[in-house]
Amino acid sequence: MESGNLPREIADGLVEISWYFPAGRENLDLFPDPFAVTNLRGDIESHWLQFSFLTEVSSAVFIVTESINERQYALLSSLQGSATKYYFIFNCKIEKPEETLQFLYKLESVLKLDKLSVLMRENTLNHAQFVEKLQLTIGSLMESSLKRASVADMAAIARELGIRVDEDCEECQSASKRVAGITAEIKDVAKYKREMLRLPGGLCKKLAKAEKELFRMQRQGDAATGLHASQQREERLDLYTQPDKCELTDGMVKFITGLGKLSQVETHYFLKWMKYHLGRIAQGNLSSLQADYKEKCHVRGDDPQHRAKLHEPISSSSLGVEHFMRGLGQFYEAECAMVKEVKKLKTQRQLIHLPGIAADLMLEGFPLELIDGDVSNIPLQWVTDVLTQLHAKLGGRSRMLVLTVLGGQSTGKSTLLNTMFGLQFAVSSGRCTRGAFMSLIKVAENFQQELGCDFILVIDTEGLKAPKLAKLEDSYQHDNELATLVIGLSDITIVNMAMENATEMKGVLQITLDTLLKMKKIRQHPNCQFVHQNISDVSAHEQNTGDGYQLLEPLDEMTIAAACTEKGIRKTKFPGIIHNDAEKHNWYIPGLWHGVPPMAPVNMGYSESVFELKKYLIEFMRRYSSSRPLKDIPQFSEWVRSLWNAIKHSNSTFSLRNSFVAHTYNQLFTKYSEWEWDFRKEMHLWVSEQETFIQNQPQAEVDHVALSRLNHETWQKLQQEERRVLDCLQNYIGSGAANVLLTGQYREDFIRSTNGLTKELGRYWLRKCEEALDNQSSPERLNHQIQAVNMKTMKGKADGLLGHCRKRNLSTFPKGIRIFCEACLRPALVDYVNRMLGIKIVDNFRKSAQGIGYGNRSFFQFWMLSRLLEEMNFDGYVKYINNYEEFAKTWIWTHLLDHYKETRGVEDLERELLATGIKKIRDALENSKTQTDFLGSFFKYLQRDLVISRDRLARIQLINTTNPNLFPIAVQDFLPALEQAILSQFKDLDVESKFSILSLKPQEEIFKHVFGCGKCCPFYSSYKTSNYWKFVFKAFNQQFARDSKWRGKNDSLLQLLKDKVELWLAKADQQGSGKYVAPSQGME
Repeated sequence: MESGNLPREIADGLVEISWYFPAGRENLDLFPDPFAVTNLRGDIESHWLQFSFLTEVSSAVFIVTESINERQYALLSSLQGSATKYYFIFNCKIEKPEETLQFLYKLESVLKLDKLSVLMRENTLNHAQFVEKLQLTIGSLMESSLKRASVADMAAIARELGIRVDEDCEECQSASKRVAGITAEIKDVAKYKREMLRLPGGLCKKLAKAEKELFRMQRQGDAATGLHASQQREERLDLYTQPDKCELTDGMVKFITGLGKLSQVETHYFLKWMKYHLGRIAQGNLSSLQADYKEKCHVRGDDPQHRAKLHEPISSSSLGVEHFMRGLGQFYEAECAMVKEVKKLKTQRQLIHLPGIAADLMLEGFPLELIDGDVSNIPLQWVTDVLTQLHAKLGGRSRMLVLTVLGGQSTGKSTLLNTMFGLQFAVSSGRCTRGAFMSLIKVAENFQQELGCDFILVIDTEGLKAPKLAKLEDSYQHDNELATLVIGLSDITIVNMAMENATEMKGVLQITLDTLLKMKKIRQHPNCQFVHQNISDVSAHEQNTGDGYQLLEPLDEMTIAAACTEKGIRKTKFPGIIHNDAEKHNWYIPGLWHGVPPMAPVNMGYSESVFELKKYLIEFMRRYSSSRPLKDIPQFSEWVRSLWNAIKHSNSTFSLRNSFVAHTYNQLFTKYSEWEWDFRKEMHLWVSEQETFIQNQPQAEVDHVALSRLNHETWQKLQQEERRVLDCLQNYIGSGAANVLLTGQYREDFIRSTNGLTKELGRYWLRKCEEALDNQSSPERLNHQIQAVNMKTMKGKADGLLGHCRKRNLSTFPKGIRIFCEACLRPALVDYVNRMLGIKIVDNFRKSAQGIGYGNRSFFQFWMLSRLLEEMNFDGYVKYINNYEEFAKTWIWTHLLDHYKETRGVEDLERELLATGIKKIRDALENSKTQTDFLGSFFKYLQRDLVISRDRLARIQLINTTNPNLFPIAVQDFLPALEQAILSQFKDLDVESKFSILSLKPQEEIFKHVFGCGKCCPFYSSYKTSNYWKFVFKAFNQQFARDSKWRGKNDSLLQLLKDKVELWLAKADQQGSGKYVAPSQGME
């Protein structure tokens, strides 16, 4: 057999056994109940002992023969009295039919045969019809009472017949008794694992968290770095040294004794018995838990939280030897920690021999756990010591090529490795790998030189994106850490996917791209093979080759985005990180089963495809090892330690789902900033309009009803603008722009931000409304209104007098025009420009080249520090660190003034706004000239745009009785002069004075946009920022060290800055990436 190392031999007398299992589907199942089928190779007469055994353990025996002679009749007659049912199957051509029928009639009474007991393969029946006949016979047999015997019962019968039973040897029985002593105590799997196989009280998880906190300082707060680190070391040691917390449990003692005091043969038996009994117990426990789960779910209904709680025992119901080995590592780590901290003497160590035992198991093909699946942590001391012992046992010849499989849950990773290399990684549906396991494969001596290594180390990992972990807060961090570690350790990585699902492929690669970029930086460049499993179509490879090329485009985008966040990496496309040939490095493998399990046979296509992959990998290994040196075990062990410590130090890469998500998030955030400003701008304009309307009304007319109506209209406007922003958000996410689907998960953050902005602008409206009402009720305003009433009274009395003087005093008309423009229109226009100018400045500045640095908080912070770095502005550096808020406000104010002093852009904006205001006046004049009450109509047209004094308007109305029809035309003619006069007035003011009188301050609006929450800046809201700030701060510190003017001066200040920078950098990794602040957080 190709790739086999033994000839295939079947000896006569061999008894084979197989099982039939129904799938639980009546339309598919041949038989309703499971049963075993045995087959005796050779003839009965020559192997009567085996046949006798089968008659004892079987409910029915089918004898296939072409004839029955006298000798055979005698043998069969000895079975008289047997409770087993016998069936004879004859071929269509019976040799000596008369003799055969004669002996068959005699056996009828001896073996209690009936008509159904004889099956004849007639010429009229084809193969399928005869099989159906056999199935009917077996089906009728299943309806009667049958023998039920366990394998242990069969062993007892075999002993009675004198057949040797392998398990009867002393080593096997000794191991079985030891295992029975362990498994007899297991009633509740989850409880046993909790109490016997790990450090008690959730100590492992606490220790893992304490260890990562020691590196990442996530809970440091304002405490000094050294003090917090010291506290974490003490906390970690306290956990290890709690009374009776790290003492071996009874179950672990028995397991260690079983491994340490048995011979090599006994150890093999011990592990086999452990695997068998633990699997049986776990399966029985799982069945009862599943039944209980279904019953309770049915009672409580569809409550997700309740379902999740009920499912917890099922998730922890798996039990295998790996759980005991995991416990060994945990207890060994605890002992080492106590010895290191001198809490325990070296002479008191009890577990020092365990790494040697684990190394022996690895040499025998047993997997060793690399990552603790319970707490997602590497027991570094345990793994290091096991690998050290392994290297010693190999006599220093331990060059290894490392191969890893990575992929989603339940995609067949372990099965693939087991099939390819004959390994023993645990597999079963619903009992998936947790953590990562490594298994050692010895390379044949005659092949070591050619392959360039002594061993192949295969690492199997748990599935990424596991559904049961998906809702956990740190699930992405867990996946990213796992992917980073195993890819970083690998020479070859197999990325395994179910079906030809490109979406899943991108999901897996998003996690790995950051890692691969880092490997490129340190010149560690693993090869990746992409395996698509469960491909049924024979032409799948040809059909999916085109899809593979199409997939490169989004992968290129992801790679470029990820590369942009890595200092020292040029923009590069996907092939620059992973050498991936769409033809050679993509494998399409059919499903494992040919049909529907459990009775489906193994698909030959699966084995053949896996074998082709294996051949390619072996050939690739040959080329790979010739181009670069491979690591031996000490080098690999040190690399594990270094890489894991780096992972523990750096939280920024892993708390992010991936850098491409961060990049697209920033794109979306920048887009959202535009929508946010449009919302603000629209509401500022609306509020200004309503404020103007209120100020133009007599106090008597601004009653409760009018205010309620304005409030209602304003909230309608707010809701309308909020819907517009949310629609823009949904359309942008739904459009797939810039692969923004990756950030669709942040949709709720932006929705909450928009809701918060709506509330903020609602409060802004209420405040401005109150201010307008206060102006209405001021004493000065009341006096003006009294005067207006008096003017109306006087107007009636003066009409007669003016009629008498009209002919003699026509000079009052030009004077009235001038007074109207100067006293009414000019202040209204100046007020209009000042109210609108702040909004215009913000809008103009954001669209200018200078506004790029204000795109979002990340850009703003980085831009400021970059400028400080370019200018080597030490004073600014000090202010930035000591008071970021004050520094940011000053920076924005200064930048705005400098920009508009240089460009004189404010004058252009004033001219534009003034032209808009004058156009409104011209439109009002045009629309009012035919009205009887011209000034009243004119005022009504402008009451939401310009604040016009009613008392002054009344005085003009008193004067304007000479020629009311000419009044609008005369005002139109005067407007150009008025415009120039106002522009001249604006020109007399400098930029700073102009900014000071604006009702909406541009610097404050820009500050709101870029400041955010203001906490832990600049590390909180941007992605990958810690790398930027580390570079900036290091550059500053290096420059100051070189600059003689600072040498020896301000030492205390420099030390203070150094301490603050170190504190920030310690926080950078845990706050720099992934923990995004909602865009309006801190603004409410």
